Amino acid sequence: MVDSATSEIWVEKYRPDSLDEVRGNKALVNRLKEFVEDESMPNIMFTGQQGVGKTAAARAFAKDKYGDEWQSHFMALNASDERGIDTVRDKIKNHARMSTVSDHNFKIVFLDEADHLTRSAQPALRRVMEDYHDRTRFFLSCNYPNKLIDPIQSRCSVFSMKPLTDEQIEGLLEDIVIEESVEYKQDQIERVARIADGDARKAIHTLQSAVGPDGTIHDENVDMVTAFPDKQRVSEILDKALVGDHDAMSDLDSLLASGIDTASLADAFLQEVREREMPEDVRAKLIDSIGDVEWRVMNGSNPNVQFNAFLAKAYVARHIDVIPNYEEDNE
Repeated sequence: MVDSATSEIWVEKYRPDSLDEVRGNKALVNRLKEFVEDESMPNIMFTGQQGVGKTAAARAFAKDKYGDEWQSHFMALNASDERGIDTVRDKIKNHARMSTVSDHNFKIVFLDEADHLTRSAQPALRRVMEDYHDRTRFFLSCNYPNKLIDPIQSRCSVFSMKPLTDEQIEGLLEDIVIEESVEYKQDQIERVARIADGDARKAIHTLQSAVGPDGTIHDENVDMVTAFPDKQRVSEILDKALVGDHDAMSDLDSLLASGIDTASLADAFLQEVREREMPEDVRAKLIDSIGDVEWRVMNGSNPNVQFNAFLAKAYVARHIDVIPNYEEDNE
C-alpha cells in the first residue's frame, strides 16, 4: 500500500536506466543503441514536444555507454535557465575542452531546451562544437529546432521524437501501479493516458497525484487531477440530448458544478462527436458548434448557457432523417 504524500517522486523513480527501458520511438532508440559502441558517432539533436523522452533518451544512452561512470562523462544544462553567451564560454567550453578520464574517446554535454539559447550564444556554441569534437559530443534537445542557427543544426544528426500513443502510456502507467501495489481500475488508467496527450512525464505526475493515502486511485481524484470528464459520462449526456431527454441538461449542469475545466469538457464532446457514426455534414455542424462554445466561454460567456445550447443543437441533428437509427424514433 502506498502513501502518495510521502513516496518518492515517480517521474524520477521510473526514469529509464537504459535504452531498453525507453518507451516508444523504437527505430530511434535502436539507432542510439548502435551509437553506444560507435566512438565516431555524431552530435545528436532530439526534437519533439515536452514529455516524449528527449532527456530520458540522452541519460539512458550515457548510462549504457559509460556504465557506473556515466555521471563523470555526462554534463547536463538547461538552456532555458542558462541561455546566455557566458554559459557557453564558461561552463560549456571549460567542460568540453577537458580530456576524458577513461578509455572512451569522448564525453557528452547534454543541452536541454537548446532552442532557448540567445542569438549571441549560438555562434559561440557552434565554435565549441567544432573545436572540441575530438573529445566531446553534444546532445541537444529542443521543441522548435528552427530557432537554432543552421550551422548548429548541420553539425547534428536530427532525431524527431514522436509523442507516445495512449496505449504506450497506458502500459507504462500499468507497470507503475503494479510495482507500487496501487489499487486501480482500467478506465482510470485510460483517462490519465488520454489527458496526457503523449506526454509520459505529465501522465506519471497525474497518476501519482490521483493515488489516495490508502493506496487506491479514486474516481473523484482522477476527476480533480485530470480536469477531464469521464468519457462514459459525456457519452451518456450526448445520448440523452439526442433523444430530447431533459436530464441531459441537469447532468451537464452537475458536471460543470463539479469544477470541471470547460476547455477539457469541450474537448471531450469534440472527441465524442468525432468517434460517433453520423453523416459528415452533421458531424461538421456539431464540431463547429463546439468551437463556438469554447470561443464564447473563453470570452466570458456563461458556460452553462453555452454548453446547453450545444446540447439543443445536438437534438436538432436527431431530426435529420439520414442519421442511422434515428428514423425509427421519429415514426
